Amino acid sequence: MSFTKTRISKILITLDNSESTINAVDYALLIAKGLNAELVAMHVVRTEDALVATNWLIEDLETVAMGDSILQKVKEEAQKWFSTIKQKGSAYGIQSKTAEIANPKS
Repeated sequence: MSFTKTRISKILITLDNSESTINAVDYALLIAKGLNAELVAMHVVRTEDALVATNWLIEDLETVAMGDSILQKVKEEAQKWFSTIKQKGSAYGIQSKTAEIANPKS
């Protein structure tokens, strides 16, 4: 049986706007630094979830103006997280990438 030495070059972390996420980010940054790996942060949003999360009574989930407004707010929040992650990564000397994926219908 042969074993090959595998190098971990990227670490993926997903964001959900919770306090535990930032703790996970700190941990992932420490691991990335130790492995000299790149950190990739991703935030995925389903439009329906963004609408429901507002606790607003919306009769028509297909309302474009309302959906776009809520989705824009979610994107702005994600950008704050991405900025924080990039700043922390830079402090550790870690290269980081961010990605935001909006899925209008699932």
